[in-house]
Amino acid sequence: RKMYEEELESERVFEEQVIEQETYLLVRNAVDKLPPQMRKIIRYSLDGMSNPQIAKEMGIGEGSVKSLKQTAYRKLRAQLKGHFYLLLFI
Repeated sequence: RKMYEEELESERVFEEQVIEQETYLLVRNAVDKLPPQMRKIIRYSLDGMSNPQIAKEMGIGEGSVKSLKQTAYRKLRAQLKGHFYLLLFI
């Protein structure tokens, strides 16, 4: 019985890791398809940078960062909507 439970747990962990990797690749590929400036903003954002930090780094206004980020998120949602079920698992 204990062996069976350990095997089930191992399968569950493996499945979670596969789903996490697939999700990461889907999101990364979607980000890679964004226009260069949006791609850069999203990558900075995913790295934990705030809008003011991104604006300073890129030499653009905070309002531009916010606007470009919103547009990028809309594009990402549209690209990833068919894969939404995977995002539920992470």
